[in-house]
Amino acid sequence: MGNFFSKLFDFNTSDFPRRWDCGNWESFHGWLHIISDLAVFGAYTAIPIVILFFAWRRKRNNKPVQFPGLFWLFCGFIFACGTVHLIEAAIFFAPVYRISAVVKFATAVVSWATVLSLIKFSPKALAMPTLSSLNKQLEQETASLRSTQKQLTAALEELQNSYRLFDAVLTNVGAGVVAVDTKGEPLLVNPAANRISGMSMEAEFGDWLNQYDVFLEDGKTPCEPENLPLARAIAGETVSGEYLNRNKKTNKDTWVRVKATRVLDGNHESMGAVIVFDEITESRERRARLEESQIETETELIETNRQLSQVLNSITDVIWTGEKTSNGLDFKYMSPAIERLTGLPAEDLLGDAKTYISCINEEDLERMKKTIRSFVSGTQDTIQAEYRINHSDGSIRWIRNRVVREIQNGTHSFHGVISDIDQEKKTARALFQAERLASLGTLSAGLAHEINNPLGAMMLTTETALRQLDSETGSKKEISKSLLNVMDQIERCSRIVDGVLMFAKNESSEKAPHLMLDVAQRARDMMLFKARPKNISISLRDESSDATVVVNPIELEQVIVNLISNAIDASPESSDVQVRIRQFGDSVEVAVHDDGSGVDESIREAAFDPFFTSKRESGGTGLGLSMCHTIVTDHGGTIEIRDSQFKQGAEVRILIPIAPIEPSRQTTD
Repeated sequence: MGNFFSKLFDFNTSDFPRRWDCGNWESFHGWLHIISDLAVFGAYTAIPIVILFFAWRRKRNNKPVQFPGLFWLFCGFIFACGTVHLIEAAIFFAPVYRISAVVKFATAVVSWATVLSLIKFSPKALAMPTLSSLNKQLEQETASLRSTQKQLTAALEELQNSYRLFDAVLTNVGAGVVAVDTKGEPLLVNPAANRISGMSMEAEFGDWLNQYDVFLEDGKTPCEPENLPLARAIAGETVSGEYLNRNKKTNKDTWVRVKATRVLDGNHESMGAVIVFDEITESRERRARLEESQIETETELIETNRQLSQVLNSITDVIWTGEKTSNGLDFKYMSPAIERLTGLPAEDLLGDAKTYISCINEEDLERMKKTIRSFVSGTQDTIQAEYRINHSDGSIRWIRNRVVREIQNGTHSFHGVISDIDQEKKTARALFQAERLASLGTLSAGLAHEINNPLGAMMLTTETALRQLDSETGSKKEISKSLLNVMDQIERCSRIVDGVLMFAKNESSEKAPHLMLDVAQRARDMMLFKARPKNISISLRDESSDATVVVNPIELEQVIVNLISNAIDASPESSDVQVRIRQFGDSVEVAVHDDGSGVDESIREAAFDPFFTSKRESGGTGLGLSMCHTIVTDHGGTIEIRDSQFKQGAEVRILIPIAPIEPSRQTTD
């Protein structure tokens, strides 16, 4: 590169020959190139000179050149292109190829700079209006001015009509209107002003105070001249109120309602004031009578509220009202009886229901939160719930809350009655225990009857085994068989006793959250051994979406085992017992279907009674379904027998409430 620039102006032919010496040039051919390049150079030089000349003249006339940067680039681009042609002609005589390369490079730089500028400024140049478009715009603006002139003429005519209408309204309006200048001299008075005042106000305006005494709204305090509404309005105030005018000659009182304000001109200078007034004597008298009546009504209402308060204070039930809000439920009223149940005054429970909810016993809290959310956000119109509530002194009471929803204008209102049922619960538990004790009498008789049969069989089998031991003919296999029969009878007695103990148990078992599918899976697996001899399949169908229940898993497994066992007994060989789990509202449904002959209506009614069985000949004790009923009821659920919904035979269906929390999934080996 250094050698290139050091020989930039080397005109000898040591490196390059002249173009005349390159090839076989005819004289005409060579001079045609030279003359053409020189002509192009001359034209390319003249163009920017002409452009610069007219730009200079435009600048002298104070007319700026649009896009000056692009202008200069364009002139430079044309001149550079002409210079390239000049050097091309010179190369015929001097081999200045290095200078040609530099000029061409400069031309390329200027050319691309011009291209980029064109890309940048072309949209703006194209967007500039043409002379024809400017003429068209001028014509449109002229037409618009003519249209505006017509509108102004029409507006002026409309304004004149408005003046005429204003005059007609002012003449016929019922209220008196008076306009005065800054000195208080009347400028405008309508007929109503003369009628209400009883004088010609245009002529007698200054004589007003000589004919009338003016009093303030109380009807007793005199209004001084400087405090009259019109005087205050001239001073810059806006005045409104009621005044009493008393005619000095007739002593007649006239009440007027007045509004007075200052009037400003276009320069915001005061022009005076205007006063508008109308007579309200009759309305004042009616209002006075209405106020007297209202006082009497309020007195009666206060007395009624006092009596109602006494009634509410004497009622032991709590009466409350509330409304649905974005936060849930807000209490609007709570009768004083709530303090006896919670130890908190009714005022502390108004507003957000969180304070009241905090009083609910923790064992019922999640259930009631779910119930409240469901009722407030749902469409159910009535609800009744029983739960325990904590008193501030530490005691716990059972209550019953009955609620009714009312919807008016999109607002959800709730009206409820809270009743103390603690004594009722205690009485119910006592009655239940009495019934249980009565049932135990029946159980005792049944127990003796049920155990006597296996005891007799045990005695007979034991005597046979003893004789076989004494006899030389008795084989070990026969003796073992007899002893196994004794063990079977002992196991039967154990099952009978366990069933009776379970039925007689009065306390609830310990419970925890479990997946219903896991409980049913274990119960199904335990009964596979019983199904195999009859070639019966036990299918488990889960539609519960991993529903969770709070249960004692051992007890619930016992229920499902009993139901599957009964279904196997009722089904023929090579059939299918189906166990189906699904979510049913706020509960989980477990239904066991068999392929048997179904259950008669008379048997369904007694099936859950202790010792009732249709399988006594095959060893049934009659305690299985009774224990199932006891366990399911203890878990807050229900159990029923009905015709199968999917196949022939019967279906035993239990419903267990869904738990309010989700546990980790239980796994089985």
